[in-house]
Amino acid sequence: MAFRFLPTVLFLLLIASPSYAFNIGDTLPVTQVPEPGELILQDNAVVYRPWNSEQITAGSPALIFHMAARLSSEQIIAPLKAALEAADFAEGSFQSVSVVNLNDALWGTRGLVLSKLGENKREHPEASLIADKTGAVRQDWQLSGEGVAVILVSAEGNISYFQEGGISEQEVTAIMSALNTEIERSTGSSAAE
Repeated sequence: MAFRFLPTVLFLLLIASPSYAFNIGDTLPVTQVPEPGELILQDNAVVYRPWNSEQITAGSPALIFHMAARLSSEQIIAPLKAALEAADFAEGSFQSVSVVNLNDALWGTRGLVLSKLGENKREHPEASLIADKTGAVRQDWQLSGEGVAVILVSAEGNISYFQEGGISEQEVTAIMSALNTEIERSTGSSAAE
């Protein structure tokens, strides 16, 4: 009698199991965001220019965030942001790239999101902030869009860490460890002071 429920259980397990967009060792598929694009500071004013994922350069690791333009995304990454700030990495030791999917913004909040991104760019001018109007990156990278995707790319351009969804304390620790390892590999020295 229990066996007649087996197909239902298997089906539920299949749809509940995560399908990952990337495998460790892969390279990022090329994608582009024509508008609004990357936020650039010019005389403290924010302007936009088209962005292409090939702008993530080889030579230093890149920590990439992809998130919906929602407050919940900020809450998900808050513990990781705190850990990154506390680590006090040397300037230029890794690239920080955040892609915000404006296509996932709540109705009527795009202007507020762009304003907040402008504030963030002024606070962290070294970071790459990209506003994706159409969700092109999510589609091209086949991300689920649920929660936040964190992708760590080595200095050689290969994916060394990928996490999608929520971020637990253990995952914050794993991301920080992976980032330290990649920075040490690219510089040959200790990452954080």
